Amino acid sequence: MVSQEPFFSRICGFYQNPIYVSILSPNPDAAIYYTTDGSTPTALSQTFSEPLHITHTTTIRAISIEDDKL
Repeated sequence: MVSQEPFFSRICGFYQNPIYVSILSPNPDAAIYYTTDGSTPTALSQTFSEPLHITHTTTIRAISIEDDKL
């Protein structure tokens, strides 16, 4: 398994209105796992599949994991 740091479509900060946040992987074949409570994401965390609708203070953390070809 290879893990990489993903990219977020929004920069960290405070937004007055609700926003959507996308998470992008440096490797398009990798799966992205994320948490919204500030905890460390693992391969057992939620899988990112569509932009997250953020309406209140949230700490998003994510990891991008590519499975080695088995």
